Amino acid sequence: NISWGHAISPDLVSWAISTDPILTPATKYDRLGVFTGCLQATDAFGQPGALTAIYTSVSHLPIRYTLPYTLGSESLSLAVSQDGGKTWERQTCNPFLTGPPPHLNVTGWRDPFITTWAEGPLSKHTPSTLYGFVSGGISKKTPTVFVYTVQATDLSKWEFIGPLIDVGLNLHPSRWSGDYGLNWEVANLMTLTNDTTSRDFIIMGAEGCVPFESSNQDAAQEARRRREPRGQF
Repeated sequence: NISWGHAISPDLVSWAISTDPILTPATKYDRLGVFTGCLQATDAFGQPGALTAIYTSVSHLPIRYTLPYTLGSESLSLAVSQDGGKTWERQTCNPFLTGPPPHLNVTGWRDPFITTWAEGPLSKHTPSTLYGFVSGGISKKTPTVFVYTVQATDLSKWEFIGPLIDVGLNLHPSRWSGDYGLNWEVANLMTLTNDTTSRDFIIMGAEGCVPFESSNQDAAQEARRRREPRGQF
């Protein structure tokens, strides 16, 4: 019964927390969970003065990257609030996306996140383009983010443009770090800029990582192997 709670704050220090959740499993498409998503400060059609929640609606469990993916278990849905988040109305278009791109065998597909992206693939031609990110992975290939374009005037209109990145399975970028795992969750994008340079950053949860101790042992063994003299042939 994963649900959404509600809290408000005038200063991000003190919080008034609602005692009851404001979005709970209630329909056929989200009867087993209202999972992670994001907020837009508009209604579903891009008009200001409301809030729109875009969330993962779950109708089948268990969901885990180690299990074969059940199509239709995760979908994307909308709910709109006209009173600052106290009450929410699910939209008649729900679920507006019923699952991942059909040609891909995924390990997960959830946690929608909407953002603008100055260096996005379509932004140079249309700077106001909205992008939708859905976290997950492609089975036996890579964890990734599935990237969509989103119509600002209708938040139920998403068009898939491709996976964000292919890093392979369990990419281990350095001997001091863990790895990138097999499946990603709750991925967000941010861009940091100084006077001359901008860099995009993805912040995500990584599932299926090799235990840190094992990773370090493997890295140490590889370092020793590289130092050992080799015979001449």
